[in-house]
Amino acid sequence: MQENTYNEIRVRCDIPYREGTSSSWTLDLYQPCPAPASAGLPALVLVHGGGWEAGDKANLVEWAYGFCRRGYVCVSANYRLSDEAPFPAAIADVKCAVRWLRAHADELGVDGSRVGSMGISAGGYLVCFLGVTDHDPDLDEGPYQDQSSRVQAVVDICGPTDLINWGGKSPEDRAWYWIQ
Repeated sequence: MQENTYNEIRVRCDIPYREGTSSSWTLDLYQPCPAPASAGLPALVLVHGGGWEAGDKANLVEWAYGFCRRGYVCVSANYRLSDEAPFPAAIADVKCAVRWLRAHADELGVDGSRVGSMGISAGGYLVCFLGVTDHDPDLDEGPYQDQSSRVQAVVDICGPTDLINWGGKSPEDRAWYWIQ
């Protein structure tokens, strides 16, 4: 088995993945250097946690560096938090970031058929939705509609998967996170 280690990583920050009024529609791009002669690296979309009310794409920089050193192109995406837009806006945003990655796959040296996702806490919850909602007109909003938001792998690190009994809170308390 051949294994490559990349010691240098090219980082580009605050790339808009969608036009509009939200400053949340940005991502950071991490690419292994030197890029391999043949295109086609696998990619990961990283999604931060923060209870849907806090957090930032920069929180996952160490994860991005670790994956890049192993030959993955990574994008760490921000999404609209609950105080900016109610559910399911965050899901739609993360799906749009996946479509952005696929739309730019050739120029980034990414194999668009090998896109995975990883999220922590609330980000884990969001990437779970990537895994179960391939093309849903209610969730696939924004640009790059000619691209799929489907991912080939999901890694959920401590993300909630049962919001009915989440933390022993009442339904009214849980709704606060999503509907304001």
